[in-house]
Amino acid sequence: VVKSVEYGDYTYRNITAKGTFGKKRFNGDFKINDPNADLQLTGLIDLSGVLPVFDVDANIKKANLRALNLSKEDIELTGLFDLNIEGNSLSTLAGNARISNATLLHNGKRLSFDSLYVFSGLINGERNLIAVSNEFDARITGSFDLASLPSSFSYFLNRYYPAYIKEPVNFKPQNFSFDITTGVVEDYIKLVDPRLSGFNNSKITGSLNNSTNTMTIDADIPFFSYMQYEFSDVQVKGNGDFQKLVLNGQVNNAIISEKLNFPQTTFSIEAQNDISEINIITTANQSINEANLSAQIKTFNDGVTISFHPSTFVLNGKNWSIEQGGELNFRKNTVVQGQV
Repeated sequence: VVKSVEYGDYTYRNITAKGTFGKKRFNGDFKINDPNADLQLTGLIDLSGVLPVFDVDANIKKANLRALNLSKEDIELTGLFDLNIEGNSLSTLAGNARISNATLLHNGKRLSFDSLYVFSGLINGERNLIAVSNEFDARITGSFDLASLPSSFSYFLNRYYPAYIKEPVNFKPQNFSFDITTGVVEDYIKLVDPRLSGFNNSKITGSLNNSTNTMTIDADIPFFSYMQYEFSDVQVKGNGDFQKLVLNGQVNNAIISEKLNFPQTTFSIEAQNDISEINIITTANQSINEANLSAQIKTFNDGVTISFHPSTFVLNGKNWSIEQGGELNFRKNTVVQGQV
């Protein structure tokens, strides 16, 4: 019996262990009856090798992740866990884990989650990370390092927007493809950013290769919103290389405000070295009847400058045009200025 153990700035109390322990190996039963963690674990924990090995079954009756300093969000988890993994970080993780009969509460609201299967390892000589639950199916295949994935995307996007996105100091080259299919994931999206919503029943595929600096993306998103802005039936295709990033897409309807929305919008973006060439063709249901806008946007670390190419729009039934050279400046600590 152990009165308490401190881990992650939290003191776990009322711990009972029964089994064999020696040479950094424990095989037996392990129980915690803490006010914020009630669980029982049975199996092998082997810390004697280069990488720790966990081959255990666990019954988590209660886990308050915020109280345990495992999450900043108010999340509670219960479920049956079957773990057969080794590794001491995301980079070295290998094996599989299953969660069943699970419940997940966020701010007291139950999320659509009852099972999860995760696999990390080699399939036909390629590394795979697979995560499948009742509401999503996500797969990454190729040569990748989970811990440095964000840095790899930053390294790639830095070629197009160096003023906004700084080149990471340390990162590992990646070469992988990804495939994500979602069910009802809206509540999970809010965990990432409460201003975001939607992304249910979406399909996103693509690839990233830092060695050749190539990227592809193909996204089909029925609906998503950010703050008060809403977008439906969004389709985006993109390709990037050493020179430029090209995105083409369409939005069936974009709601900007209660009185202004833009149905049937198509767009194209070509970006390189902090310069984006943007073309937008859209219609609207209010005073702006239609618009065909073309512009160059220069990105700075304190804002942007928009230089218009010849463009046209219909306002209250009247045709208007923007000549070549019209310009608007949106820079920090400066008054918005320009002419069109």
